[in-house]
Formats: sequence, structure tokens, C-alpha cells
Amino acid sequence: GTSFSNRITDGSINGARMDWTFRVDLKFDRDIVIGKKSANPIRVNIYLRIQNLLNTQNPLGVYAVTGSSTDDGFLSLAGSPGPGFASSQPASYPLLYDLRMNNPYNISRPRRIFLGLKFSF
Repeated sequence: GTSFSNRITDGSINGARMDWTFRVDLKFDRDIVIGKKSANPIRVNIYLRIQNLLNTQNPLGVYAVTGSSTDDGFLSLAGSPGPGFASSQPASYPLLYDLRMNNPYNISRPRRIFLGLKFSF
């Protein structure tokens, strides 16, 4: 059977297990009123919103054994057994393994830009 004791991250209650995160968001907006003199004017809000302005890669999840968001320790830790394919294809296995282990859910989303309109009437 597989031992789960190696998969548990040691630490105290409320202990630090991941690095700090940092994100800068920015929003510009402008309100425009169409038909100011009418009984029911239309209000338009034009906005530009940028999330993660500096395109920071914040860790959202880490592998318990290494505490890294990109390395689970399977290849890098001393004494860790790799599968037979790793020894038979030493040049290609680490590349293929890295493609599998770079979990997009362990790193925050990249910079995203939104341009929009809001109508109120």
C-alpha cells in the first residue's frame, strides 16, 4: 500500500505553508448620462479593468512533500524511485514529466484585461 504520511505537510495550526501572495488590480471608469433633460435619462459607465497588472505568479497550491508549486519531488529528491520509463528514456522523460507536473491550478491567473459598458435606465 501507499503511505500517506509522506504526503502530509508538517506544520502548526495557522502555520505558514506557502509564500506570500501579491496582486495589483487597476480600474478606470467614466460615467456618461444620455438625455439629461428627459424624465428617464440613460446612464452609461465605460470601464477598463486590469487584474494582476504586474502579471505576478502567486502560488495557490503546493505539493506537500516539497512545498513547491512546480516540483512534487518525484525526480528531484534523493532516493525517489522513478518509473522504468525514466531510466530507459533519460533524455525525454524529465521533459514529459515537467509538462505533466506544471499544474495550472497551482499558480494564479495571468494578467487579464476587461473593457466594458454598463447601462442603467
